[in-house]
Amino acid sequence: MRSLVALAITLPALLIAAPAAAVAAGDAISVTVSDEVDEATPGDTVRYTVVVENAGDQPFSGTVNLRVPEFVELGASDATVGGGVASWSAEIPAQGSAKFQAVILVGEVPEDAYQVVTLAEVVDPRGGVVVRAADANEIPGAQRPADVPGLTAPTAHLPEWLMPAGILAAVILAAVSLATFGMLMARRKRPRTG
Repeated sequence: MRSLVALAITLPALLIAAPAAAVAAGDAISVTVSDEVDEATPGDTVRYTVVVENAGDQPFSGTVNLRVPEFVELGASDATVGGGVASWSAEIPAQGSAKFQAVILVGEVPEDAYQVVTLAEVVDPRGGVVVRAADANEIPGAQRPADVPGLTAPTAHLPEWLMPAGILAAVILAAVSLATFGMLMARRKRPRTG
């Protein structure tokens, strides 16, 4: 019975602590990508700057990726470039930031393209994406597709308190279930008198 009580106390504590550690890195790391232009045409050279900030109290190690569409050529110093992706190793101190730069040359634009969309992402050492940001430049004269209801309309965001409240409810439910199960098992083991 004592081990069951210890499990009922320890399990919720572990469940509460695990998500907090995972969320902390995502909350501390932010990324922006900019090129300071609003349009891009075939033949244009566009310079991108990716800034990663670490607002946390722990250093961050990972990878910064810049992804570009197939119809552009990508070049970046101090990066591994291939398959439309420039990748930099990132060591960002606590309360610090790092800047990465790349250049693209816009090639022949496919008929269905109406923007040059560039995606910057920060990836943790396990390969999980921590945070992403995008920059989009209009292609002059390109036909923009019609808005699709539900896909292009702004989405409603859930309240920030909802995730921790859901986790807490799951932990409480698990603890109550374990306690109930423990009490039932304890009653079964008692000898019957009579």
